[in-house]
Amino acid sequence: MNTNAKALLGRLHEINWQDAGAMAVEHEKSRVQLLLEYLRRAAIWGREIGPLTDERAALLESLGISAHSWPFYDFAAMMNPSVRATAEQLDHLRTAIPYTFGSPTLHACENALHLATLKDQGLQQGELPDPFEPLILLFERGGGFTVDGTGFINLHPVSIKQGKPSDHLSSTPVAPMDKSGLDELDGIIAGEPRLQIARTWDSFEPDGTPGVDRPPIAPPEREPLVRYLEHAHVVVSSRRKDPDLLDPSRAPHVPRTYHTDGTWIWPGEVGYYLDVHSVPPQPELVEHARGQDFRIPDLDERTRARVLAAIAKHKDAQR
Repeated sequence: MNTNAKALLGRLHEINWQDAGAMAVEHEKSRVQLLLEYLRRAAIWGREIGPLTDERAALLESLGISAHSWPFYDFAAMMNPSVRATAEQLDHLRTAIPYTFGSPTLHACENALHLATLKDQGLQQGELPDPFEPLILLFERGGGFTVDGTGFINLHPVSIKQGKPSDHLSSTPVAPMDKSGLDELDGIIAGEPRLQIARTWDSFEPDGTPGVDRPPIAPPEREPLVRYLEHAHVVVSSRRKDPDLLDPSRAPHVPRTYHTDGTWIWPGEVGYYLDVHSVPPQPELVEHARGQDFRIPDLDERTRARVLAAIAKHKDAQR
């Protein structure tokens, strides 16, 4: 049975990696604590497994496995390098994660899959808590991370010093493992909608030309959708205008604003490019507006404050 490995692959495939940036902003505090909890668990597992023997280190080297590298250990290899995820499972994993081979996020997910495979064989390290569960929760709340070679792990927009294993050895957990506890860390009140920030473009050509890969807007919905996008609550505005990226010959006329309906946040250019160039917004935003019957709900002061905070963090993350 591959129960653990199958469940892990399912969770990783369900993560919306492409739109993770907006979630990372809203979940900044909980992601920091989850990373610290991973470092705590990794330190404990490293201590319990103990240093590699020369014989085991030579075996791992012969298999091309780099297992003992703090803080992203390959615990499965350190315990039993003969039990590994299959090539098919690893390929399935890599189709879920938009990170290149060798990236720390992908490497951590591969290590988690190897450990899940080991568990499916009935082999694990006593009663120790799963070391990778905090990282999977971190990914689910805003995507992956990078390392910069200076000893810091970057969660964007914040960075955490990885330190030494001894810096993190503790018997006291530093993060809850349930959604309600994590939401509480982020100041999210139960029942409040999660704020989502729409992107204007999906990709850019080498020459800077933007593009999208989205279904077109049905003609009967085009006008009410434009009206919804352009008339929703303006929470950030500027007198300055940006140039039209699809028609540089036009005088700068693209609004530098942010709008919201209390659930979604979007730059004013989203409505502009739909109106002027028929560029469809993200399908999720379109579906949300359709669900509102293209009627803009009222915006209370608490939600306005949350929106402004989310926009500020979003801008910081883009710098």
